[in-house]
Amino acid sequence: MNNVAAGCVWAGYVAPGHECGDTEQVSFRNNIAHSIGGWRTGYGVYIYANPAHSTSKCFEMSHFTAYKTAGSCATSFVDTSDHRAHHLTCIDAEMGISFNTGDMERDEVEMSLSDSHIFGETNAEDCP
Repeated sequence: MNNVAAGCVWAGYVAPGHECGDTEQVSFRNNIAHSIGGWRTGYGVYIYANPAHSTSKCFEMSHFTAYKTAGSCATSFVDTSDHRAHHLTCIDAEMGISFNTGDMERDEVEMSLSDSHIFGETNAEDCP
């Protein structure tokens, strides 16, 4: 909680998501990643399913900020039928956001993004 990762090559964070609806979770919350990346990599965060919740059919990530990432602000590849993200802020992420599901045999998958802000390239004075 409450960390800053800067200048990383592959990812600012590799961290577990949390169970859906857990508004009090503290496994990964209020972290910031900036100036992340190499060539076509550079995820602000790569979120994975928490193995402690392996029977859950719902996966959630929240409360994260990333800026100046060469890859996506947030990336996940999780085998779930309900994938949620909220309270994300992404600024100047070259590849946007990338949420994926891993099971091709599902008839339906629901993904949602809410209460988040995504900004494109900006004229940042500290980045020529």
